[in-house]
Amino acid sequence: MVGKAESIGRWLGIIVDLFVPSRIVAVTKRRRYRCTQIKANIRFFSSSSDLPQKSVSIPMEKREELFGQLCERFSRSNAADGRSAWDIALDTVTEVGGSALNAVSMNSQTKQLLWARSSMERCWLDEYEANDYQRADPFLASFRRGESTFRIDAGTLTRSEQTHDRAFELNHNLALGGYGSFLSSAFGDFGCGERLMVVFCSRYRLHEVDALAGIGNVQLINAFIAANIRDARPEPLSSQRIELRNQVLTPRERDILLWLASGLRNDQIAYRANIAEVTVRKHLISIRRKLNARTREQAIAIAVRDGWIVP
Repeated sequence: MVGKAESIGRWLGIIVDLFVPSRIVAVTKRRRYRCTQIKANIRFFSSSSDLPQKSVSIPMEKREELFGQLCERFSRSNAADGRSAWDIALDTVTEVGGSALNAVSMNSQTKQLLWARSSMERCWLDEYEANDYQRADPFLASFRRGESTFRIDAGTLTRSEQTHDRAFELNHNLALGGYGSFLSSAFGDFGCGERLMVVFCSRYRLHEVDALAGIGNVQLINAFIAANIRDARPEPLSSQRIELRNQVLTPRERDILLWLASGLRNDQIAYRANIAEVTVRKHLISIRRKLNARTREQAIAIAVRDGWIVP
């Protein structure tokens, strides 16, 4: 009986290869792969301790209904009407109280930012680039640290010793720009060496987003978006493109910072790394320049804050 079933399966495969156009087969495989990505994203968040403790509960039947709606919606991307997955993602975000969408791709190994796309106002993106807010962006820092999610209300940071002046400025200028809150979801590389972070932006505060749509629903939507926009890298002249200034620490520089953070002196680091002590000093100068740090201690603090090292 098993042999007969296997034989039927082989014949069905031959029939599909002969009579089903290769384009349809390719699209089916691509959709099946995206569905696998989505399920992995959802499982990841379902087991995450980063989920808010006080959020709108989502009945299972409602979650399944939303899942089906999102599957149907994103399956229409690149159809005859020419709408891309990015366009569909923007419509979806708007329908649940969002006002903009950000997406950032990063190399999993080097932590180098590969591309970034945003539907925020172009005047705000120009201000972001001009003021080099990338250095103080808490979402990029969270992304580098490998956190699954990060969220914050705009205009709520207070000045303190722990808060970078530029981070305070960024947080309050976002509120002045009409933005209320931000919720990020970061997902693994699925074997391609690339991680993706999706940031849901809203004019409402987080507790209002939770009441309107449910934080869990927003994270489910982010999972679908991440699985479908991996080819959404913006064109060089696109108004939604964000220019990234990568100051990537090399693996050697990260090792030296870790040893420095553990209390080793320059000569001990040189012995551990099997390099000359003068080379250690050159590495430390390079690290301070890349991190815009005045002292070695400040370089360590910035590297920990931004996710370059985990002591």
